[in-house]
Amino acid sequence: MAHLNQSAMLMFDKEDERINDVCMVVEDRKFWCSKQHLSLHSEYFNSMFNGEFPEANKKEINLNDPQTPKDFHLFLLIINGLRPFDEFDDEAVTRVLALSNLWIAKIASGICLDHLLKSEKSTVKDKYVLADAYKLEDYKEQLIANLKTKEELASIVQNDQIKLDQATKDKLFQKSLELLGIPKAPEQAPNPPTRHRNQHIRELEEEMRRFDAQRDAQERELERLRQEAQRRMDELNQQIRNVPQERIRLAIRRPPRQIVNHQLGGRERVRQILQPREGERRRREAPMRGVEPPRQRQRFE
Repeated sequence: MAHLNQSAMLMFDKEDERINDVCMVVEDRKFWCSKQHLSLHSEYFNSMFNGEFPEANKKEINLNDPQTPKDFHLFLLIINGLRPFDEFDDEAVTRVLALSNLWIAKIASGICLDHLLKSEKSTVKDKYVLADAYKLEDYKEQLIANLKTKEELASIVQNDQIKLDQATKDKLFQKSLELLGIPKAPEQAPNPPTRHRNQHIRELEEEMRRFDAQRDAQERELERLRQEAQRRMDELNQQIRNVPQERIRLAIRRPPRQIVNHQLGGRERVRQILQPREGERRRREAPMRGVEPPRQRQRFE
């Protein structure tokens, strides 16, 4: 009985409301799964079940991405912690790798990729194509270093799916020489050290070139400033020529209105300051001068 329960759990063909809340249908086969578990391992399913999509409230969902129910079954086994690669060929694992990338399931994708790169069933060409597709530069160098036959080398060079850069071409060329038994070319000896005098001459020449370049830059800047000053002077002369001569004569004869107003304002200010003082002085001197008493009217009876 325990064996049947375990088999049902591994096949995902039994409904259990305690752990399953959605049925994923691939062709005619039903897989009972957990929305929470699928969302945890895949951003695609996380958006489907927790976003504003119609599938969020559905109990049964049809999947069109897997080519066969067997591929989706392998995907479920991987995200549930199992590694049944002995029961599946590398082509099925490659399809599940593509599904994992499509559904943004990073854990499942890494497990499938690691298995394919280490599998003895995969050829060197297939491994190099995978490493090139996923930008695994260290693994590509390791594959080139471990090439053992000319056929393996040709499978990489003559593959249209692989775009070789110059550094990879150089490594493959060195590997081809090694497989053909051609020794490497001896490394060139370093150039003999130059004399101190010649080095000093080169430094002086470099310093002179820098000085000439700096002087040329300063001369260009001075010429630019001179042209700018000449342009402004021409504009000012043009403005002066456009002013009427009568207006110029009036401006020379009469002082500016601002100066006149300033002078008048200064005089008025002095008068306002001195006038109160003069009145105060007169009030103080009035008792000392004496005031003639007013005349009384004579009454005639």
